Amino acid sequence: MAGKLEVRGIGIIERAWTAPVPLALAVRLTDRYDRMPSINQVEMIAGRPLPALLLSAFEASAPIKILLALERLAPGA
Repeated sequence: MAGKLEVRGIGIIERAWTAPVPLALAVRLTDRYDRMPSINQVEMIAGRPLPALLLSAFEASAPIKILLALERLAPGA
């Protein structure tokens, strides 16, 4: 169902999409996490180790934290 996105409280909406891209970061949403996480956290996704980020989805800063984590993995990209 490419191009479909479920938005909680709104329903299914259509959005432009791109072809599949490689996985780069695993993000686990939680209600508790360490202020200073341990370095080199890894999560296995489909049998592949990925750098992992644990954060709260209810913080307004969550999206920027994901972007910063991705930037750290590939500086200048």
